[in-house]
Amino acid sequence: MIDNGFIKQDQYLNKDSKLYGLKPTDLELKPLKTYDSKLTVEEAFNAFAEGAEVLPIVEDDTVQGVIYEGKFLNAVEQKNLEPKESVKRALVKQIALVKPDTDMSIVQRFLDRHPYVFVEERKDDKISAIYAIQAKNLFKLYNKK
Repeated sequence: MIDNGFIKQDQYLNKDSKLYGLKPTDLELKPLKTYDSKLTVEEAFNAFAEGAEVLPIVEDDTVQGVIYEGKFLNAVEQKNLEPKESVKRALVKQIALVKPDTDMSIVQRFLDRHPYVFVEERKDDKISAIYAIQAKNLFKLYNKK
């Protein structure tokens, strides 16, 4: 799977797309706040109540997965997660994670299968920022071409 690096991203490159040649950096997104796996269910509830839509979980400079609002609520109910428990059991591990120089025609294809595409920015081989792209963000780019 491309999401996990098993397939080369170039196989998804679409030179006929109106987004071809654009990069995630063209979107001017705000970085997401990141969390570690010590994040509790209660803290996640608070983050979502304060407006977060997705919570990236990072350990050892690696994105372990994310917590999505709806899936989180479902996991709390189905898995009987307790307020002081870690969010680990609610973690979504299969995500689309790309580099800042990934062509937006590839990102668009990933959005067919994922609610978000995450952009991982690194400096000195460490994660410096994570951004989330949704399909609604792409509309801004159509006006740039």
